[in-house]
Amino acid sequence: MDEIQAINVELWKAIEFILKKLTEIFNCKIILSTATKPLIFNEYEELVENSIKYFTSPVLRRTKIIPKTETKKTIEDFFHYFTQTFDCNINSYLIVFNTIKTSILFFEKIRENFSDKYEICYLSTNIVPVQRKARIRKIKGKLNNGEKIIVISTQVIEAGVDLDFEKVIRDISPIDSIIQVAGRCNRNNKNKVGYVEVHALYDEETGKDYSKMIYGSTAVDISLKLLNESYMENQYINLTDKYYKFIKENKSFAKSKAILEDIESLDFYSNGKCIARDFTLIEEMPYYRDLFIEINETAKRIYQAFKRGVIEEKNIQKKTENYLRLKNSFRKYIISVPIELIKNAVDLEIFPRIPLENLEDFYDKDGYGFKRIKKNVLIF
Repeated sequence: MDEIQAINVELWKAIEFILKKLTEIFNCKIILSTATKPLIFNEYEELVENSIKYFTSPVLRRTKIIPKTETKKTIEDFFHYFTQTFDCNINSYLIVFNTIKTSILFFEKIRENFSDKYEICYLSTNIVPVQRKARIRKIKGKLNNGEKIIVISTQVIEAGVDLDFEKVIRDISPIDSIIQVAGRCNRNNKNKVGYVEVHALYDEETGKDYSKMIYGSTAVDISLKLLNESYMENQYINLTDKYYKFIKENKSFAKSKAILEDIESLDFYSNGKCIARDFTLIEEMPYYRDLFIEINETAKRIYQAFKRGVIEEKNIQKKTENYLRLKNSFRKYIISVPIELIKNAVDLEIFPRIPLENLEDFYDKDGYGFKRIKKNVLIF
């Protein structure tokens, strides 16, 4: 299991119980991989010898986390700070936001003011997967060549992306997310030290912290409490241990308890909604819906093939065969967007899509992707 730290803390006790039972009943082994070891399991065997000694070694100093959270900033404040502290001697910047909204707002400001000096690139789930993959390749090439580039992103860049920036700046988040993104800074130890700045951003209109909209108050408040000083890379393991200890003490495990009670009773249907029956590790976003974006002729052909071969096909066996053949290609052009924005799409009763003919009205192909338009727009 890779990146196990991504599991919701409220599910820790349920996950621990279920995985331990799997090992006992089926005599199997479970290997966990993570850069930040969450306190899900009390009993485990460390596969890497002397890992503590390695991760706390004085020579492990590739990155340094520097908190800049003493004063909360609006996007405008943060942009002003960035322009004032900007260092043209740094070739590559990565700036990570907690919401798509803030990432787009900042991207537009950076694109308007820095395009003459740096390549400006955007990454988030607001662009279709096929473009994200292509942009990651492009970014990696520019980083390897030492070209000047600023990347604006969301949490999508935190795991499974092998990129190496000279400086990283991030909106406050849980400690494990901060350390994950620190793994994109000075990754290959090319510089003496790579700085990872952490800021606290808030919505000027509502007064709400963007971080708490995504992660809730408990995890963010604990992170703010711990980030009262700077940390070198060899201190990260102790920092995460403290963080997970506080999380375990402060988070409710009522959801895990309810799941385990349902499993123990084997009574999944008598009381209406059953937590164990309805359990999913990756929760669906109820107010979002998938949208197919025809960004090119290939996407247009794939949609038409899907429509004919899956939606309109009457033979169940052929329908299933067509779906299995097309699903991977089809998913490359899908993003999830708020339901209220789906009304601007066509083929709502089949599978919502933005047609190639109207792409420019609804999708910034070379920039931040889907245009989150809230006014009514008709597509002909």
